[in-house]
Amino acid sequence: TGLPLYTLIVLGISVAVSAIPEGLGASVSAALTVGMHRLLKKGILVKDLVSAETMASIDTILTDKTGTLTEGEMSMKEVFISEQGDLSEKDFLLYCFLASDVAYDFKHAQFVGDEMDIAIANRLEQSEFFNNTDIYEEFVNDYEVLKVRPFSSEKKFFAKLVRNKKDNTVFLFVKGAPEIILDSVGNLSPEEKEEYKILLHDEQDSESRFLGFGFRKIEGVPDIDSFDLNLQGLQFLGFASFLDPLKESVAEVLDIVKKMDLNLIMITGDSKEVATAVAQKSGLVVEGNNTCLEGKDIQNLSKEELYETMKDVKIFARVSPKDKLKIVETFIERGHRIAMTGDGVNDVLALSQADIGITFAKASEAAREAASLVLKKNDFTLILSAIDEARNIIKNIRKTVIYLLSSSFSEVIVIFGALVIGGPLPFLAVHILWANIVEEGLLNFAFIFGKNENDEHSGKMQSEIL
Repeated sequence: TGLPLYTLIVLGISVAVSAIPEGLGASVSAALTVGMHRLLKKGILVKDLVSAETMASIDTILTDKTGTLTEGEMSMKEVFISEQGDLSEKDFLLYCFLASDVAYDFKHAQFVGDEMDIAIANRLEQSEFFNNTDIYEEFVNDYEVLKVRPFSSEKKFFAKLVRNKKDNTVFLFVKGAPEIILDSVGNLSPEEKEEYKILLHDEQDSESRFLGFGFRKIEGVPDIDSFDLNLQGLQFLGFASFLDPLKESVAEVLDIVKKMDLNLIMITGDSKEVATAVAQKSGLVVEGNNTCLEGKDIQNLSKEELYETMKDVKIFARVSPKDKLKIVETFIERGHRIAMTGDGVNDVLALSQADIGITFAKASEAAREAASLVLKKNDFTLILSAIDEARNIIKNIRKTVIYLLSSSFSEVIVIFGALVIGGPLPFLAVHILWANIVEEGLLNFAFIFGKNENDEHSGKMQSEIL
């Protein structure tokens, strides 16, 4: 070329600097950060940049029905009172209230606690027994809680030992899955138990959830530390049905899920009948399509057998935390990218194992720590918005990469072509560095602010960047 060696060395270094897109790392981080900021304004907290990128490749969502497909506002629908105690509905509701774990928030004038416990308290309030806070306080102050056994997915019941301060009598109140309570009570014959189970089965064909209630009077004042809160010798009180109505927008949400090419699967602790009824009414499954698998079935299958079995499954019912973890691990080991919702302590393992764990602002602290995404409210559309925005982030990153590579290699190709044909150099080193600073240093950031080009949630985009 006839050029001095010094000039060629400087030119070579300049070309090398130009060919390497130094601004790529900053552009990717900025694109993810901008996307996270947009999500935060919608009420979606993404904890880290990796999660923002991972969401773009999610292909399966494992979700509980409560608050996502349904309103998340439980109400007591019907009560079925045992004929063996001659209980009035008010007495039955009071026993149910004593078996619950609910408190009254005087500041916000509302009951707080488990959704079904709140429904029991609201029913008492509607029946005008708790028509003012003085009556509520007087009733609650008459009973001292001695010991509590929290509800667990394995045992499927909650127990509370209380003492009536007026006459110093002690009672054990229990609530739980109706079949567990019925199998444990001692004041019903096998024939009567079977009649109740038939009645329960007939009622569970709807989307209502059911709780069974029982109690036992304790003779004397027991040793609290050693007293075992078990189901032995219970007296049957009855059971109650609770209804959490479907959201009006559920059909539209499921349509968006289909357009986004996502596989939506319901995981719930409810019975198979209730879960199937909700799924069919929402349109998640077609009526008559047997796509429900219960926790007891999952436990007897290996992961290989489980994956083959659940290819067409859209509902998992009566699942325990171990079952949820096994489902998540099975999907991930087969190459799927999983997002899972959960709000309880029992969901922590599955939330941690999933590619994206999703919880809500009112969830337990342990669930919020384990999750990658925290939603301001329990709204399934926010999950779809997060995935859609993540796909848009990847789209913007790809635009940035294409722009940087095209601008960098165009200079290399022009200079290399000039050297091959023996022509004069089209650029000096200072020209190359100046173009590199202006084009790659500033203009590439314009792409990271790109918004979705379509209003509809559609199209599948993987997270691999070129």
